This record gives sequence, C-alpha cells and structure tokens, in this order.
Amino acid sequence: MTDKDKTLEQIFGDFTPDLGNGDAFMARLDRKLDAVEFIKARQEKQLRQYRYAVMAAFVLGVAVSGVMFAIILGEPADLPAFSFGIESLPFLLLEENSRMLSLTGLAMLMSAGIIVIVNMWQELASMQDMHESGIKVGA
Repeated sequence: MTDKDKTLEQIFGDFTPDLGNGDAFMARLDRKLDAVEFIKARQEKQLRQYRYAVMAAFVLGVAVSGVMFAIILGEPADLPAFSFGIESLPFLLLEENSRMLSLTGLAMLMSAGIIVIVNMWQELASMQDMHESGIKVGA
C-alpha cells in the first residue's frame, strides 16, 4: 500500500455520517424517487417523439424523392432537364446528360438521407435500450 492509499483509508475509516431523523430521510428519499420517475417518464416521451420524427422524415423523404423521380422521368426525353445556353463542349455534355445527372444526384441525396435516418433510428433504439437497462443516457 502506498502512502496515498493509507491516507484515503484513514479518511474513509474515520468517516461516520449522521443519518438524522428516519422520517425526514424517508420524505427526502420519496421526493427524490418521485423526481427520478418524472425524469424517466419525460425521457420516454422524448424518445417516442424522436422516433415519430424520424419515421416522418423517412416517409416524407421517400415520397418527395419519388415525386421528383416521376417529374424528371415524365419530361420529354429529347429535352434537357437544364440548359446553360453556352456552346462549349463541357456544357453541351452536361446539357445532353442532364436528365441522368439529375436522377443520379437525386438518388445520391435520397440514399444519403436514408442512411442518415436509419443511423438516427439505430441511435434512438440504443438510447431506448440504455434507458430501459438503467444506464444514464447523455452526458
């Protein structure tokens, strides 16, 4: 044992807390338990709200992306989705392939959004698991 360990052992060995009146202790304990139950119920409510928000964002993202796909694919095939009005080769290539570039960009945004939402869903599920097991959620 080091000197620090001996000093700590002596400090804690000499510590004798005064518990006071049992009724006052029980009243304080009941208030603190009620506060814990209130916080627990509040966290459960927040987790439910977050879960509904994530579901709504997912459904809305898929619906809006589907509508955008339908709009882009519903346009005439010979008309570009966007035009620069410049006769330079790189811009002409962009205009000629504008529909496919638009769909590719939209698909990438939709994929990224779905990945983010699924990640949030998994994070909420792990928060729920930690909450149910009694582990402190958050810092």
